[in-house]
Amino acid sequence: MANFKLVRNDFVNMDWIADNFIESKTQGFIGAICEYTTPDGDRAVGFQGRRAFLLVDEYGDIYSRKELIEAIKDSAKNGYDVYTYYEDDFVELGNLIEMNEDMLDQYSFDDEDKADIKNRLDDLSCYWIYVEEEDVE
Repeated sequence: MANFKLVRNDFVNMDWIADNFIESKTQGFIGAICEYTTPDGDRAVGFQGRRAFLLVDEYGDIYSRKELIEAIKDSAKNGYDVYTYYEDDFVELGNLIEMNEDMLDQYSFDDEDKADIKNRLDDLSCYWIYVEEEDVE
């Protein structure tokens, strides 16, 4: 079994492979990826902006880990999130509020994978907390 460097910080508690944890010097954390093996093949699931997702091209091919990392970096470099920049290829698997069971089933994720995806969304939630500005009188 290969050894991977894991992310250790004050924000996440789960094991995240460092090469799949995407940060920039100017924006900080911009996204993460976790890979899953399903009966229909490997799946690189992206996590960004309170969403778990796949990117699937017009031919039905799922972006690889490397392609997904590049898409996340590319969208951030251009000032967008993946959902906006890759809208035509974006397949939402779930968000902090609910999971998209139909999509998870369509892409062959089992119950263990589904639970892990939900737990990873929760683990990353501290990166997506928005603070509302209060009116000061």
